[in-house]
Amino acid sequence: MLPPVVDEGEIFPFKFWFNDSIQDGISYRSELYYRLRTVPYKQRARLYHFACKMAQRDRVLVTTSSTTCSLWMSLRSPSARSLQKPPFPFDSPS
Repeated sequence: MLPPVVDEGEIFPFKFWFNDSIQDGISYRSELYYRLRTVPYKQRARLYHFACKMAQRDRVLVTTSSTTCSLWMSLRSPSARSLQKPPFPFDSPS
């Protein structure tokens, strides 16, 4: 299933406590999501490709603004329950 892409002007973000820190969250179609990553708009294709891979096992959503794109994961997804962020192709090795 392809992840939906939503304009950030159409969502209402909120803050909540999760994974030992304050997170950004949204509600979309009766599902709660938290923000995994935000990248510059020019990297939107890579972000969407990564979102498609994640969508094979998790419920994810992509939002866009004029300058950024964000990847969101449902709080009900198995990866969210493990309290670990998945590896992301934009991260530099530690």
